Amino acid sequence: LTGYSYAIRPISLSIGFTYYTFPNVHDRSMEVSVGVGFDIFLSSSVKVYYDFGSGDGAYIEAATSYSFTLLLPFSVVLSLGYNAGQWGYDPSFSVLGINFGTSYSIGNFEILPSVFGQVKLNKQYRNDIAGALNLQYNF
Repeated sequence: LTGYSYAIRPISLSIGFTYYTFPNVHDRSMEVSVGVGFDIFLSSSVKVYYDFGSGDGAYIEAATSYSFTLLLPFSVVLSLGYNAGQWGYDPSFSVLGINFGTSYSIGNFEILPSVFGQVKLNKQYRNDIAGALNLQYNF
């Protein structure tokens, strides 16, 4: 995954490239993305992903987030996805997602736990929940 973003407050633009490998099925795919964000009251964004490999199609995601502090800084992100034929799915609204995350710093290290859930908006998809624990080193 590689990407670049440029901000002229309150607007930000982003581009990205992701190369996917799937070792269990020996498949590969490549995806480019472009996005625009607005940091006004809530931070909102729209991002378009286009897969020109095995996924062969586009996916559009609109999201809005809100950050607050209790003992640690927290963020809540709500997202809505539209699959425009990527990975062979019929074009449709796909999922409504919610992500809760926080971060904790120890020196140059940052610990970022998060929990993500999605509710299907179409019978092609499934409800799901996942968690992540990321460790980041800041130079």
